[in-house]
Amino acid sequence: MLSVRDRRDRQAFSALFDHFAPRLKAFIMRSGTPSGQAEEIVQEVMLTVWRKADQFDRGARRCRPGSTRSRGTVRST
Repeated sequence: MLSVRDRRDRQAFSALFDHFAPRLKAFIMRSGTPSGQAEEIVQEVMLTVWRKADQFDRGARRCRPGSTRSRGTVRST
């Protein structure tokens, strides 16, 4: 994300897209959204990420789905 933010690196963004797009689509489809509509939503989300990359703050708190679980077990924190 830093390369995307700092250098508008298209190759880095492509890798980011390839990693997150299928996961986002699957997440959206779990709510019953049809595949085509889910793809459109993912495209909009990723376009927003590209456009707002300069606002990325590495030190900000972040939340990742599944960050408190590992292979079905809850990690103690």
